[in-house]
Amino acid sequence: MNTAANWINHWAKKKPSKAAIVHNGKSFTYEYLATVIEATRLFLEQKLPDLASQADECATAVIAIDPLLDSWVSVIAARSLGMDTLCVTRVDGVLVNRIKRLACILVTEPVAKNLRLSDDFQHKDKIIVIPDAIYDLRALRAIKHLRAGVADPGGNFLASSGTTGIAKLVLLPAKIDESLADVYAKHALLTASSKSYLMDYNLAAFGGYVYGLSSFKLGSTIIVDQGRDFLPTFYGGDFDYVTLRPSHIDKLYDSAQLYPPVAKPKLRLHIGGGFINYRKIEWVIKNITPNLFHIYGATENSAFAKTRITCADDLLWHSIYPHRQVDVVDEDDNVVLTGVEGKLRVRDEVYTAHEYHDDPASTAAHFRHGFFYTGDLAVRREDGRVRIMGRVSDVIFIKSDRFAVGPIEEKIQEIAGCLDACVFTRQNARTQSEVLIALETDTALSAEKTRELTKMFAMLDAVHITNLAAFPKTDGGKTDRAALRKMLFEQQDSVASV
Repeated sequence: MNTAANWINHWAKKKPSKAAIVHNGKSFTYEYLATVIEATRLFLEQKLPDLASQADECATAVIAIDPLLDSWVSVIAARSLGMDTLCVTRVDGVLVNRIKRLACILVTEPVAKNLRLSDDFQHKDKIIVIPDAIYDLRALRAIKHLRAGVADPGGNFLASSGTTGIAKLVLLPAKIDESLADVYAKHALLTASSKSYLMDYNLAAFGGYVYGLSSFKLGSTIIVDQGRDFLPTFYGGDFDYVTLRPSHIDKLYDSAQLYPPVAKPKLRLHIGGGFINYRKIEWVIKNITPNLFHIYGATENSAFAKTRITCADDLLWHSIYPHRQVDVVDEDDNVVLTGVEGKLRVRDEVYTAHEYHDDPASTAAHFRHGFFYTGDLAVRREDGRVRIMGRVSDVIFIKSDRFAVGPIEEKIQEIAGCLDACVFTRQNARTQSEVLIALETDTALSAEKTRELTKMFAMLDAVHITNLAAFPKTDGGKTDRAALRKMLFEQQDSVASV
């Protein structure tokens, strides 16, 4: 029994009235979830009768559905019919145009009413509207038999990743669902009685998928607030586990006057996805819960580090999970000495993806020698802990998200009127998130333009702007970003130490 469909069917029979998902305060049982999945599967079989004859090649179903409950229903129904599934927030986004064997775009009636597609959108004929009627209780009562998901459904989950700075589709084979569920249940210390609060996650986010799998396998409950202020539920809700992004920590801290903190000493709080200021973490520990854990990983290989936060050092230096091989290597893939900066690569003995969907060039760049190369620069210290120093590729972290630097640097050049611009982000030794901007110019920046550039990064703790008459160059005459980054970081560290 190794698929989400089977797990949900199992709990629908064993504990039919137990809550599977609580969405925006409304509870849905395992029995209801299992029955709606079957109803949706029957509907899709009628709409796509030729799928069975194409089993040698997985067609893809794009899921553009909200809320999370309906997304899960459509994902599981489509995958049980052998389709790959991709969840998106925009039907006409760039990811949909990359799908080579697009079978359908699934939307519910409320979503269909609000679709505003451009005239040149090529897949209008692929849109299938799932009618509200199949969710009607009278229609559901007509379903007397819940079919089990097949042992090897064939359909894979496609997850969007920002590791390379341009959204890539990570292929997560259906056969690893069980290992994914086990890894994340262990990582979050989940049990059958757990109630996990997933904030505003949806299935376009990897976290919304893997934590759902863990919950469904255990028969526990996930709680989601979409489109609502999470603070009332966070302080008043009944749950024992929550996963937050740095932006959520900011909101907890900044909203203390409007929402006075409520102590939840048994709550386990996991934080991941970017840089966090320890001053705010310290406030959470003092006012809400001491059970804080910093997690670090990627869609491609799940979390590979989990560190209990007791001091600022724990935000900077990550403790590596068992069963993960994490190396810091040089340009020739040789492991470097302790204290030497290099590229981070990870091998996960339990779970890892192996490719980007229909993208052999990016696959070759990031999946090599059995490792996933994360795109991070890192350094290891004597006790085995690893610190993330920045990015190898032209990508920056801003709060919880990764952004390609190209468009940002073009905007900086436009504002500053300089020859070239480079931007880097990092978490400094004081756990502040800071951006370092280099301008290739021999003209001083005006106060007005300095304010405009600073305003672009107002969400970070510090902005540093450096003017250079000339950037360091490679032998080919291009800007040597690695040398420039090293120069800026060392310069700023020197200033900070004074």
